[in-house]
Parts: sequence; C-alpha cells; structure tokens
Amino acid sequence: MRHLLIAFFVFAAISCHKDPAQPAPTHNPGPPAPNPDHPADIAAVRLKDINEPHLPSPFYHFEYNDSGYITNSSFSSGLGNYDLVYSNKRLLQMKMNTLPNKDILEYSYLNDDVVTINITNKNGVNYRRAHLSYTASHQLKQLDWELKIADGSFAPEQTLKLSYNSDGNLRELITNYHALGSQTEDLFTDEFEDYDDKVNVDAFSLLHSDQNHHLYLLPGIKIQLNNPRRNTRTGDGVNYDVRYTYTYDSKGRPTLRSGDLLWQSGDDNGKHFQVSTTFSYYD
Repeated sequence: MRHLLIAFFVFAAISCHKDPAQPAPTHNPGPPAPNPDHPADIAAVRLKDINEPHLPSPFYHFEYNDSGYITNSSFSSGLGNYDLVYSNKRLLQMKMNTLPNKDILEYSYLNDDVVTINITNKNGVNYRRAHLSYTASHQLKQLDWELKIADGSFAPEQTLKLSYNSDGNLRELITNYHALGSQTEDLFTDEFEDYDDKVNVDAFSLLHSDQNHHLYLLPGIKIQLNNPRRNTRTGDGVNYDVRYTYTYDSKGRPTLRSGDLLWQSGDDNGKHFQVSTTFSYYD
C-alpha cells in the first residue's frame, strides 16, 4: 500500500461478522491438517481500517468472526470486496462479491506453505495465477504472477523478489512488470531500513501495489514484523525517499504514520511532500 498510496498522493498533490465456510472444492485438497508448528490463520491484530488522504475511504477494511479469522476484506472503499473461506484453519479462498465480478482466488498448499494462487472467473476459467517460493526458513522469497494469453498458455505478468534482514524484516522488494499485451516492462526496487520495535499491521499491502489487480492476503506469511522508518524507491518510473515517524496506541500498534517524501525523479526532483496514513482497530 505504501507504493500505491505514495504514488497516488504525489499525483494528487501535483495536480492541485460472518463465520467462514469450511468445505473445500473437490479439485483442491486444500491446506494440510493443522500443524502445531504453524499457527492457524488467525489475525494477531484485529485491524479495522487503513486510510490515506486523497484516496477512497476506507482504503482497506477488515471484518472478523469471534474466533479472530478475517471473514471479509475490501479495498478502495469497496471497489474490491471479498469473503474469505477457510479449511483446516488456513485460508482456502477469497471470493469476490462485487457485481458483476465473481472471481475466486483459490489457494493451494505444499508442506504447509501456500505455493499457488489460482484466479478463476464466474465461468470457471482460470485466467491468472501465482507461484510462490520460500527460503529454507519459510520466508517468502519470490512470487510470480502469470496471465492466460490468447493461445491458452500462461505468460509472465509480474515478478516480486524479496530479501530480508537477519531479524526477519523485509530489506528489499524488487518488482518487475513484464512486457505483456499493453503492459510495458517496468522494474523498480524498494529498500526498507531503520525498523522500530513495534508491531506491523500493513505489510500485506506491499504485495498489492496495483489497484487494477485483486487484493490477496497471506495470513501465515510475515514479511515485516516491525515498521520501517525509511523507504527508498529506485528504478523505472517514480523514484523517492520517504522518512517516517509513527504514533502508537497503548498496545504498541501504529495509529498514525507520517512521512516526509523527497521526490527524486522527473520535473519534481528535489521537492518534498508530506504523506500520512491512519490505522484503526476493533479493540
């Protein structure tokens, strides 16, 4: 979300509780039986909303059942709205419930890790998919999105590569949009530094950097345990350097992230912009 919000903000500045269903589809055995070494996909923090000036509100919204599972999630004030389905205490499906889109994101597992996300439309056609790979310590290291093309095969659409600090926090995220159809090649790197010691609640948004694509959640995967005080973007397109400060509640959760963004490319190279994000919770 930080990529998305920052880019959207700068453009604007320059321009002026349901229980999840359990049955798994017969073609997908779903997650393995509960593993005592891998916790259930229960939210550690019951995040409610994330908001940013100049963006639809709430930008991200979450609802939970009494057991702490996310049952509904949405982004861009409901532009994308999903019901979540679980099996064996792990996320199995995210079902789009915004008409006319009835896409389903279906998760496949191997050795207790999500290895594939298949997106099918209302006609049952699998038109987009992701392959996930991990380090030996089960940290997400690469995510490859593919799109079905005219001949029925799948072609590379987007690749994300992740590397980490020794404390488990994301150090670098490399995003590569591949040339496909009207999409041009685009490669950029986000570097994260100077982490605090408080809980992170929005790392999921780093993997959802494009509003034109589905939100996908990976509750069992932690790419940021804490909150970075610096994010530097280099490569194709916009370049910037953001320095963040945080305000926390009594439980150590961020309630406000304020940032000074230094634009480092194009006609606005050297200009500063103020960015901010607010967070709310159910308890």
